[in-house]
Amino acid sequence: MIVRHTGTSPENGSANEEGVREVATQYLSARGYHVLAAESGAQALEIAGAQNGPIHVLVTDALMPGMSGPTLAKRLLGQRPDTKVLYISGYAEDASLLEDARERGESFLQKPFGLDALAEKLRVLLNK
Repeated sequence: MIVRHTGTSPENGSANEEGVREVATQYLSARGYHVLAAESGAQALEIAGAQNGPIHVLVTDALMPGMSGPTLAKRLLGQRPDTKVLYISGYAEDASLLEDARERGESFLQKPFGLDALAEKLRVLLNK
């Protein structure tokens, strides 16, 4: 899922579960975010590459088919170094995968989470 705020703070994200992506897209859109949904890391990079404006936050699952969240983040940050990253995951074993990301100050949201928690986490990231 790629998310851009329609106000002054666009964001970018990728989630690999279609239902979660659709619900989160609708929820965040209703709260003023412009959401660009991607089914994969490769598609997220393609969509992000087509965006003219800034992308403030990448929201990505830690583990996805074809490309891990940290790999997606590294590639996107190579093109857009000011983008913040929010990883989501429901697996304890992802902790080692995300250790380097946390050291860089990237954020994490543990699944399952409520949509209000996601919106609050995005708000905090945007205000940093």
